[in-house]
Amino acid sequence: MDWANTSVAKRSKLNTSTIGKALQTEPTIVYQGYVWDPRNTDHAWIETTTGLFDMSCCDPNEIRNLFTAGDDAKNVAWVECHEQDARYVNAYASHKSIIDKAVIAMTNSGEGRS
Repeated sequence: MDWANTSVAKRSKLNTSTIGKALQTEPTIVYQGYVWDPRNTDHAWIETTTGLFDMSCCDPNEIRNLFTAGDDAKNVAWVECHEQDARYVNAYASHKSIIDKAVIAMTNSGEGRS
C-alpha cells in the first residue's frame, strides 16, 4: 500500500474500517534483512521488513481495491502461489522467497491452505 500517497479522506475511512483495524494489529514478521535486488551495489543495498497481517475478517474485494503500486513499483497483482503461475515464479528480485516465507508462516499458523 502506498500510504504516503493515500488521501487523508481515504486514510480516515481506512482507520475506522475492518481492514484498518486488522492493519493496526501486530503483524507476524516473515522476514527482516537484506534482499537481493538488481539496484543493490557494493555501497548501497536494500533491506526490508515484511509483516504478515491476518486479514481473514475482511472482505476480499475491499482488500483487492486497497493496494496500488508505490513509487518504485510498476503494478500490483494478486497471484496464485504455485509453480504454474508465471507471475509468482518470476516475481521481482527477492519477492518470491519472501512470499514463500509468508505461505509457510500461514500454513504453520493454520491460516493457509496446505
